[in-house]
Amino acid sequence: MMPDGEVVGPDTVKKTCCISQNVDEHVKFVQQYADLGFDTFFIHSAGPDQKAFLEGYGCDSLPKLRSQIHGRVAVASAD
Repeated sequence: MMPDGEVVGPDTVKKTCCISQNVDEHVKFVQQYADLGFDTFFIHSAGPDQKAFLEGYGCDSLPKLRSQIHGRVAVASAD
């Protein structure tokens, strides 16, 4: 049996996820899928402070996402 890390390596993760604190990288990542017609995205943080993550993402990333995607994608957040 292979350990999980050997099955899905860091290159696969980099291609399929956006793991970054850079707002522009998040916008670019979501934009590529919006251009393909996706209209729902789930944004997740693995960190312990989900409230701080959601507040920060809402202030920093969501405004840029909304302006870049031109209203084609509905954005909802959890309280």
